Amino acid sequence: MAKQHSDSSRDNTIQNSEPAPGFLQRLSDTAGGMLVGLIAFTLSFYLLFTNEGRAVQTSLSLDEGLSVVVPIGNIQRVDPINEGKLLHLAGPLQTSKPLFDPNYGVSMHCVQLKRQVEMYQWVEHEESKEYEEGGEKKTETRYTYNTEWKSEVVSSRHFDREIAHRNPSAMAVESYTAVAADVQVGSYYLSKGKRLGHIYLPSRLSSRGPNCPTIRQSDAIH
Repeated sequence: MAKQHSDSSRDNTIQNSEPAPGFLQRLSDTAGGMLVGLIAFTLSFYLLFTNEGRAVQTSLSLDEGLSVVVPIGNIQRVDPINEGKLLHLAGPLQTSKPLFDPNYGVSMHCVQLKRQVEMYQWVEHEESKEYEEGGEKKTETRYTYNTEWKSEVVSSRHFDREIAHRNPSAMAVESYTAVAADVQVGSYYLSKGKRLGHIYLPSRLSSRGPNCPTIRQSDAIH
């Protein structure tokens, strides 16, 4: 097997070559591929049947829930008769105590306070292609390096070319999330699993360069 290198500061290309496979080798590879395809085809029927069964069960459960749900018009009054029932209500979330970010002194009344940290660092991208040339099977792998915002440390120790693309070994500041212990909608206290869904930060927060000013959105994102 022969190997060739060509590189620059932003990309690195490696070319491997080996003798092209003979007829028997190609026949063996084809038979193996057909066997794997047959197994996958058979397995797909089982997965399809299982997923259909789960979809039907989910639909039946939702229909059952809708048939017994009790709408709440006055969220300021808790009626004991509804204890243990499935309720539907709407209203603003309220908390008794503010949440606090100990590192930056940010404090506010909210259900969740989230510090999302991203670091501008090197990221390696790999692209490979195979072709035959001069009776040999060749594989050309190209590694490119770009700087991107990432919420976790990208280890540069496993880069094909670490020199000039070295990342720090740890985040200078860690992400942090605080969740309110007591959350109310009117006079109703919400259990922990019902307090908050997923929060999606605006994509613009990840599109700025490393020298962008501090971004602040009042009562939401800092």
